[in-house]
Amino acid sequence: MTATGKSTADAGNGSGRASPTIMVIDDEDLVREMLCDTFSDEGMRTVSCGDPREALGIAAEELPDLFLVDLMMPGMNGIEVCQALRTHPALRSAVIIMMTGHVGPGDRSEQIVRGLQAEANDYFVKPFELEEIKARVTAWLRIKRSRDALAVQASTTQKALVREQAYTQTILASMADALFVVGADGQIEACNRRAQELLGYEEDDLTGHSLGKVFAPAEDFPESEMVRLREGLRLHEIRDFDTSLRAQDGRVIPVSLSCATLPSAEEKGAQMVIVARDITDRKRLQKEQREYAERLEAEVAERTEEIRSSEERYRTLFENVDHGILTTDTE
Repeated sequence: MTATGKSTADAGNGSGRASPTIMVIDDEDLVREMLCDTFSDEGMRTVSCGDPREALGIAAEELPDLFLVDLMMPGMNGIEVCQALRTHPALRSAVIIMMTGHVGPGDRSEQIVRGLQAEANDYFVKPFELEEIKARVTAWLRIKRSRDALAVQASTTQKALVREQAYTQTILASMADALFVVGADGQIEACNRRAQELLGYEEDDLTGHSLGKVFAPAEDFPESEMVRLREGLRLHEIRDFDTSLRAQDGRVIPVSLSCATLPSAEEKGAQMVIVARDITDRKRLQKEQREYAERLEAEVAERTEEIRSSEERYRTLFENVDHGILTTDTE
């Protein structure tokens, strides 16, 4: 194995190295030397090896950006080398160019097809023109730099998305209120843990089902209120709307609804986020306050009636007493 090269300020191969690395795998010493000299003069780092099996170990250490692989080699042909290189995760994005010659036209075409099927990117036919090789190698390295940059960007974006999703899931999981994400078709697309706990459903029992599945207006729920609820959901304009949801076990749970829309560029329409706050305790307190007020009103009415009756008795008594006194004085 030989490694040669010249330092250069041309960065951007995606590996953090100052210049791209090219590896030549060919059992002909003259071909290896010629290609390594050519690309070293272009400011690239070169590695070469005449033994294909040994070359696989070197490739795993050096992680070249581009391979020039001879198709016909003793012990292991170029197609097998290409297949072996593609199994290495760090070499999946490397450019592999097959070099072929010394065979008949029909056999060469078949081998080229097999090489491309083994995920080689390109091929040269020996004897080749060095200027053409330099131009095509340069073009492939430019393509690889672009692909590597896109891969880094995609990886960064994916990591940011994963962090954002984890952050959002943490917020949703810690919410004290039930939350439903509803599509424009009225189907529940997502819900948080509190929604599942409140209604006693598993997530799969809610997602994909109509929002109407969880609504349960009580018998005394006015039809006008139901119309207002439907209209509010249609217009995505609901704030603190008191209604009822039905749990899986049949319990009717009083809730206060609020709704917001999620902007969407998709043709299927905007999604809604519906937040349902359990107001069972508030309803219980309101009922207790109402019952207390009714009891107090009844007690006041009762005392008022007692006072009125007492006044009537005292008035009659005083009238009788006064009449008796007057009679005594006359005698």
